[in-house]
Amino acid sequence: MSTDHRQHRRAARLGIAAVVATGAMAAAPQPAPASDASPCGSAVSRSWSREPVQPCPLVAPEPGNRIPVYARPVERRPGAPLPAPDGWLNGTSGQYFVCQAPGPAVHHHAGWRNVWWAYTASDTGVAWGWVPQVYFKGGADDEPDAGLRRCPSAPGDGGGDGLRPQGSDRTPIPPRNTRSSPRPPRFELPFRCGQRWRLDTWGHSPALDMVREPQRETRHSEVRAAASGTVVTSRWHDASGNVVQIRHRNRWFTTYIHLERRTVKVGQKVRRGDRIGTVGMTGSEGHTPHLHFEVAWIGKGTPDWGHPGAPRVPVRFHGKTYTGQGRTWKHVVSRNCRDNEFIQRRRGGR
Repeated sequence: MSTDHRQHRRAARLGIAAVVATGAMAAAPQPAPASDASPCGSAVSRSWSREPVQPCPLVAPEPGNRIPVYARPVERRPGAPLPAPDGWLNGTSGQYFVCQAPGPAVHHHAGWRNVWWAYTASDTGVAWGWVPQVYFKGGADDEPDAGLRRCPSAPGDGGGDGLRPQGSDRTPIPPRNTRSSPRPPRFELPFRCGQRWRLDTWGHSPALDMVREPQRETRHSEVRAAASGTVVTSRWHDASGNVVQIRHRNRWFTTYIHLERRTVKVGQKVRRGDRIGTVGMTGSEGHTPHLHFEVAWIGKGTPDWGHPGAPRVPVRFHGKTYTGQGRTWKHVVSRNCRDNEFIQRRRGGR
């Protein structure tokens, strides 16, 4: 809410407790509160959501023109610093939301407060999450948006998990054309032949975080192309740090995130096993040395990365699929071997 809309403040506040007590919410749009001069727009389809989404005008962003996104509603008291978000929306225009619901936490910002939260996928960060509607343009304190539909359930006991709308969760949403995707190339673990690595999905399956065994040797380890292809991205990203993305045959892509160094350029042809960089911890999301690795297929353009709406798919190495929330696989051996390395490995040289 912005101070430009203080004239719209209502004397009577909405009966939030009564809404929460109903336990279930209709998916129909909200009745329009008289004070909301800037309601969300009509529902449209976007590739990153199974459900329709609606454009909503936002105001009063945080420094850097960003809006915080939280995995669960987080309380913010008047004058308190911003609680660390789980992700960000970049900018106040062109942002879309799935639904809204009253949460268990009140969020204060810029002299306003709101108990309502809106569900969306963050631009930076790895999770779906909730935006405090105190950043929504128009309306009054503790008032829902006039146009955004309601989420199908009330807040649960899990600190906000009950706000999750039907058909959406923190797992990636498959691209609509995945069923018709062609056969992928044979991907190899993107590290030197014979090295052992631990693979973790954490909360962002089917993306993988990879650390070397022993973990102290992770940083500066060589990163290799998982399959032959053409480099389509080699750049710096604020959240992801140094990123390399390779397009393989049949429009399959691999993305390598948080690299310490990039050793390839856009347009460069690479073969499986070629060095493309080293493992690091770059970018605001790179808290410890690891490689964040994603495989994607997309019919046209180039895929986004690092969030649930990206068209990423489960990773498969040598007949085994590594996917599922909160999974860990230890002692995974790289077979990304050049000819001379393969001979050395067969002879016991590794």
